[in-house]
Amino acid sequence: MHTKPYQNVTRRNRSILISLVLLGFMSWAGWDAGAQEKEEVSLVKNGDFEQGIVGWVAYEKKEPKSVLSQSTDPYDGRFSLKVETPGTGQLEGAYTVVGELVPNNRYHISAYVWGEGKVLLCAYDNNRWTYGRETTLSNSWQRLEIDKVIKQNAVSLYIITSGPTAQKVTFLIDKVEVVNTTEETLSVPWADVAPVCCEAEDYKGKNVKVTRDSSVKSGAYVAGTRWYDLMDRVPFPQTGKPVYIYAKGWISGDIDKNYLGVYLIKEGGREELGKKYFSTPQEWVWIRFDVPFSYLEVGKEFVIRHNGSAENCLVKLDGIVMATDGNLTDRELENAR
Repeated sequence: MHTKPYQNVTRRNRSILISLVLLGFMSWAGWDAGAQEKEEVSLVKNGDFEQGIVGWVAYEKKEPKSVLSQSTDPYDGRFSLKVETPGTGQLEGAYTVVGELVPNNRYHISAYVWGEGKVLLCAYDNNRWTYGRETTLSNSWQRLEIDKVIKQNAVSLYIITSGPTAQKVTFLIDKVEVVNTTEETLSVPWADVAPVCCEAEDYKGKNVKVTRDSSVKSGAYVAGTRWYDLMDRVPFPQTGKPVYIYAKGWISGDIDKNYLGVYLIKEGGREELGKKYFSTPQEWVWIRFDVPFSYLEVGKEFVIRHNGSAENCLVKLDGIVMATDGNLTDRELENAR
């Protein structure tokens, strides 16, 4: 990967360069970020529990299960959902399925909770979990929130106990909402992005070692075993079009066990958006994540992480290239700036 003419540009300024690369297009196209406010409509059928516990069931698949009932102690309206956990498992509580969603749209999911114990809100679709923050309940209502790009036309919502041990607790749930926020989130133009390069050492993760190596065209690479964030806070191109991510890396072995992952860092932890295994061990190779990523899904920045089951496997990362073109050659990738 060639050394860029702006090699000494600060990380902050380079982020600005990537974020503002489309400003000329935006001005030319007369793009207007302002949008009329629209009434938020929740898609949860019985999120206020005015219909009792219709649509809600215990999280546990086997007895004993959490007991669900309608409560007259609401956050809003007349009723809430009362959950009494048996205290025999680490994860206990209630869940529902919300349908009639638009695939690949972004949704804001929220719920109010009150009571005792530690709980979290999480959502599941298309074999992907999204976790909210763990919250310690009290005698005051608290709001749980997560944002998620949902790939299918339905999503499962869970409000369950969380922690290292089982909890026999009682808590209330009310005003559960799922709102489509695609339009307000996608405040970026629909534009192509030419190949843009981010050197790994410029965005190195915490406790990751930078090694100078003249055989690598950027002059340096980062390396780490599994569970290391190799690149952190990498700016994502601000375009509505799908963006492909390419990575130039090296793996010591275990190509069927360990991989590079694209992650979001959220208050409740990490969310894996995509992963890619290496095709060849102990060689510098370009790999491309199979599925492109969207600004709706990623937002302003992301993390490249080494993950997998092989504990001592080592991955070296020279850098990444992002573009709306999913068919770049190795030569084009090497020339990306």
